Amino acid sequence: MEITFIGLGTMGSGMVRNLLGAGHTVTVWNRSSHALPGELARVRPAATLAEAVAGARWIMVCVTGPAAQREIFLGENGLLAHLGPGATIADATTTDPSCRWNWPRPWRPRAPATWTPRCSAARARRGTAGWISSAAGRKRPTTG
Repeated sequence: MEITFIGLGTMGSGMVRNLLGAGHTVTVWNRSSHALPGELARVRPAATLAEAVAGARWIMVCVTGPAAQREIFLGENGLLAHLGPGATIADATTTDPSCRWNWPRPWRPRAPATWTPRCSAARARRGTAGWISSAAGRKRPTTG
């Protein structure tokens, strides 16, 4: 499966490592540029967020919190501005549950998925924690 991953911090890098280990092809983009560790050598780095999500069907996000999340999704050059039809997003960002209610339709979840940082970290070790939303308008919280 081809997956785009946004955010290569401590948790994001670990998730990407697991995706590669499971045999997935992973395109990555990070807000700050830095050399990738050796275990991530097989990823395909994208120069811009728009390039990372162009034509992507499966997108995972794990950034540092609500401010970064708003910038990544809703910024002038944000993720939602560049998505194609049928794209699905899984967001594992530990965030403020109220921040999703201000989002444009069809991306506004019906109910936020909220966990404490400790609980989110535990779920992220098992799989994706956060919410999933697709361009088709179907949304559902996930529990990993």
